[in-house]
Amino acid sequence: KNVPNAWAAAEVTVVLDCLKSKDFLATHAPDLAESPPSFPSITVQEACQRDSWQNQLCVAVARAVQARTGEHNNQQVRPLGSVALKLGQMRKHALARTSDERAALDEFD
Repeated sequence: KNVPNAWAAAEVTVVLDCLKSKDFLATHAPDLAESPPSFPSITVQEACQRDSWQNQLCVAVARAVQARTGEHNNQQVRPLGSVALKLGQMRKHALARTSDERAALDEFD
């Protein structure tokens, strides 16, 4: 199996679009859709636990990234662990700039 390429800026943009979309979250992570957009805290283990909301969210994000910017990863769907790790990195980066979890997504605007 091919090793995923490094994440491209366009792929990160898709991740942010997904997390900011009430419709996307309502479909793939209903619990998150109830609150204002924020970075979810997801571990690789949670992402790989079948039928968990973390798994459903990571699968949906991976598919959205592949559908919109697949050329950055040779048209391959990103592994769930890769998505969970990227979400964690982005969350950590944002929270280093603001302690307000609800404002964390805005740190990437």
